[in-house]
Amino acid sequence: QKDILNLMKISNQELKDLIENLVETYKIEQKSLELNLTLNNFNEFILSTVNEMQPISNNSGHVIQTDLSSTNDIKFYFDFFQFKRVIKNLIHNAISYSPKNTDIFIKTRCKDDNVEFEIKNYGAGISTEDLKFIFQYFLIFCLNKKDIGELY
Repeated sequence: QKDILNLMKISNQELKDLIENLVETYKIEQKSLELNLTLNNFNEFILSTVNEMQPISNNSGHVIQTDLSSTNDIKFYFDFFQFKRVIKNLIHNAISYSPKNTDIFIKTRCKDDNVEFEIKNYGAGISTEDLKFIFQYFLIFCLNKKDIGELY
């Protein structure tokens, strides 16, 4: 029963995220999305986001490993909610499109005056012909015809 309840919780979260994505997409298309920029610690933000994604990762046998910049005090202004959506989507994609029981690596580093974020997995990647469509919304969803609530 515990496993079933956990799977239901994950499916409910996926549905909630999907609805939020649809609302946010509508706002973006209507050019009515307002960013709420606040000063945030980037490494703390990444760790908390990874922790939120851990149940989904564990369910599919993935281990998320982090290598965060030794500069722990990486702070800059960003919209916490919107940026969390982006990072969670990247992690979710890494989990969804990697072979089961493979590791996912997340790395942050400071380089010159920039902060770099890297996520690495062992998925097939995106074909060269589909790469030009990478920013078209719902591309991967449509290509794979994944059902809502489908479990990993």
